[in-house]
Amino acid sequence: MEAAENSPLNCPVVAGQKDPRKSRITNGSALLPGVDQRGAWVRRAKDVLSQHLADKPDATAAEQAIIRRAAVLIVELERLERQFALAGEADALTLDLYGRVAGNMRRLLESVGLERRAKVVGMSLGDLLREDQRREAAARMQEPQP
Repeated sequence: MEAAENSPLNCPVVAGQKDPRKSRITNGSALLPGVDQRGAWVRRAKDVLSQHLADKPDATAAEQAIIRRAAVLIVELERLERQFALAGEADALTLDLYGRVAGNMRRLLESVGLERRAKVVGMSLGDLLREDQRREAAARMQEPQP
């Protein structure tokens, strides 16, 4: 049995075109089924998800699933941070929850390749001391000899 001439099976796939045979979640047009995709929470989760997927464009399906879970945790951590800011403080139970969620998020991101990178802040203390010694030596050389 052959597919009809205009069926999706015979049409070439155009870059950026969504596969009509896949679910809205799989093709990226929806984050969750049965949820208004225009809400602030969903929009933020989609933003975070796309940022992390852009960092790892060759992510496998499993890595994409991990990144998705991390994106949800990030949005929830941001929501807790907002609560802390509005209240001017964090109660012990919520702060404990925040810490545990942050740790889980870190572990998820590490499992897909998040790396710690040392921040380049300029010269090290040793470099500064050596530079200071060079300047002092140069100044001594330029002083008139008695």
